Amino acid sequence: MGTTTVDQERLRAIEQHYGPLGPYGVELTDQLIVTGDDGFELTGTLAFPAGAGTVPAVLMRTPYNPASFPPEVAAFYMGEVIAWASHG
Repeated sequence: MGTTTVDQERLRAIEQHYGPLGPYGVELTDQLIVTGDDGFELTGTLAFPAGAGTVPAVLMRTPYNPASFPPEVAAFYMGEVIAWASHG
């Protein structure tokens, strides 16, 4: 599990597709594991606004393995997640 900051070049590219982003930079935590009540582990990526403090969350799930998505499809979904996070 590692946390990275989304760079300005990627934010500009996302903004061209989704429109104006919010005031926050975005940090991504990959390979985050959440254990359900039944003990089943779900792995995902957490996108959060840098420096925003406590904020509500938007959870997007798919029953499919995102690693199997074509790169342009994976980029589309991650762009949407980053756009939401930039607004806090």
